[in-house]
Amino acid sequence: MDKVYLLEHSYEVIYDDISEAYYNETKTIGIYASREKAEEVIQRYKNIQGFNKYPETCFYISEWLGIQKTSEESWEDNNYYQAVCEISKIAYDVKYADELAERIEQIWAIRFRDVKKSRDDCLDVATKILERLKLR
Repeated sequence: MDKVYLLEHSYEVIYDDISEAYYNETKTIGIYASREKAEEVIQRYKNIQGFNKYPETCFYISEWLGIQKTSEESWEDNNYYQAVCEISKIAYDVKYADELAERIEQIWAIRFRDVKKSRDDCLDVATKILERLKLR
């Protein structure tokens, strides 16, 4: 399978100063064919109003297994794009790779009835996602 790179911008928003309660605000910027292209986009976005309030470390590039599509085809394929966005959103609420892998399998089964990701592929993707989230 080809790899694509998901670029997101994420930061913590404190909504209660007393308890220091917060939530993560995450924006999906795009899906790119190479890490280098995603890094080029970061260089453009880091100066845009709103994004420039946060350090460059708030941009995250995640490697994803593709489905034999170019990044342009991935953008045009609404099911693929929505699947990546769904996985990205739930990744923040999951603690274990097995649990995230199961969710990835479910999303892929719903979005791509004729394309079944193997359990090993899903577990590999889940593990990489959770490792990257721990680094944040």
